[in-house]
Amino acid sequence: MGSRHFIHRLLGSAAAAASGVPEDPAPAAVRSARQDSIGGLRERARAILAEVQDGDLPLPDARRQVEQLLGDLRGLGETEGWTPLRRRLELTIARPEDLGPALAEECPLFFEEELVRLCPLDQARSEIWGSRVLVCEFACAPEPEP
Repeated sequence: MGSRHFIHRLLGSAAAAASGVPEDPAPAAVRSARQDSIGGLRERARAILAEVQDGDLPLPDARRQVEQLLGDLRGLGETEGWTPLRRRLELTIARPEDLGPALAEECPLFFEEELVRLCPLDQARSEIWGSRVLVCEFACAPEPEP
């Protein structure tokens, strides 16, 4: 992370703390499109992935942002009259002796890396089946129109 970016985030955090309003880590353009459309949510998801890939966003923070994105997706669905569709990804656990609550963190943040269809991870529904399968659950926006 560049020092200029760090100082901007630090000053933004200080201003948010002084005002009593929590700082929103999403860029302003993304925030404005946050709940307006699936496209706006997809751009927010791409921003999360880019920050993770650049090393600017630790994975635990990214998972929290994906949870917020999932809530916004559900809210958008309620507003527009649709329910997110569930998708499942089953991963084989190579070493069952490593089972533990942290293993659920092995699920990817999104069902598709390219985000053609917006499917954020639903951590609350992801679980371990038996001793050999990790089931990652995702909530998906409706299929894009052709």
